[in-house]
Amino acid sequence: MWYAVRISNLVLFFSMPSPTPVTDDAAARRLIAFAQHLLAVVFGLLPIFFVPSVVAPFAYSKVLFVIIGTLLALILYGFGALRSGFANVRLSWPVVALWLIALIALASALLSGDVRDALIGEAFEVHTALFAALLALVSSAWFVLGSNRSAVLRLFMLLAGSTLALSAFHLARLFFGAGVFSFLPLFAGDATLSPFGGWNDLGIFFGLAI
Repeated sequence: MWYAVRISNLVLFFSMPSPTPVTDDAAARRLIAFAQHLLAVVFGLLPIFFVPSVVAPFAYSKVLFVIIGTLLALILYGFGALRSGFANVRLSWPVVALWLIALIALASALLSGDVRDALIGEAFEVHTALFAALLALVSSAWFVLGSNRSAVLRLFMLLAGSTLALSAFHLARLFFGAGVFSFLPLFAGDATLSPFGGWNDLGIFFGLAI
């Protein structure tokens, strides 16, 4: 079986002992399409995803949600590529630069005085080395899986729904008081806490949405 890996303008072919590639395989197409839609669902629901427990920080639960969803999507894509016998990997230079930054951050963390905090912090904070690696992995996943019109439309629809849900949540707390969602212990004591995370993060998200 011949495998083709295309990186930017460079195409690499390597062979493995197997029958002729099956490029028009319905099961492979379904696996790849499901992986694309899974990635769209993960990032479409990410703004409103949280674990309703005080022992699960927002950042940690969201990062874990992204890691699991991205790895599952890549595994499904890998199964589809193995079945069809063809893998088309397109990486842009910005993605390569992200991986270089992740490698530099990893080397810096390993050489630092506090390796654990530099690698993962308390809950995979944005300044940690593994978070930089996660950004590179997610960016690579979008390029590897390619574009699917229905998956992109689903992503936009879910993002719009997440934005409306966040708006309704904060408007309800604004007009009916911060205790309107007292059945959720996470939001009982802080009027500025959001399912998206911090108040500043929420403002940036709404700015991007607008």
